[in-house]
Amino acid sequence: LFNFIKKIGVEEKKEIEDNAIKLIVKISEGSVRDALSLLDRAFISTNNSLLTFQKVQEIFGFVDKSSYIKLIELIFSGEEVAVINHYRKIYSSGVDPYNFLNDFLEILYFVKNISNIKVDGTSFSLNDKDYRNIELLSKKLNSSQILLFWELTLKTIKEINLVNNPNLSIEMFL
Repeated sequence: LFNFIKKIGVEEKKEIEDNAIKLIVKISEGSVRDALSLLDRAFISTNNSLLTFQKVQEIFGFVDKSSYIKLIELIFSGEEVAVINHYRKIYSSGVDPYNFLNDFLEILYFVKNISNIKVDGTSFSLNDKDYRNIELLSKKLNSSQILLFWELTLKTIKEINLVNNPNLSIEMFL
């Protein structure tokens, strides 16, 4: 899908960073139709300028994994006010609560299983810096803490639509 989207960019004579393409592929969850739709929206939003990773993040409300890693560090250091403030920055960037929780789960998975994950240059999952930060974080936490947060996150996902403002559920969860 990455190569297909890159080829479309070349055919359309549009400049696109590789990391921007990787993000579009990730957001589309492997759907060619969704990736093409996202690419089209991104092209329209950039007015023929270079389509950067940051621009794609901004257009689609995607937050870099380092923000989630930082959030988990704040949670486990017990800094409640900093946790809420950090989450509010993430939320104000356009991430909806459901996507936030799914991305949060992904980082928990990485923290729990980092020793079994390899950094691959073609993978969007983790860059070198995030990999190192997760590795350090995983050494500070034990499996039972991570698994407890995994369960709490899944419970929050199931209950998120029970309140009028899902953002309140997230803040209470955090």
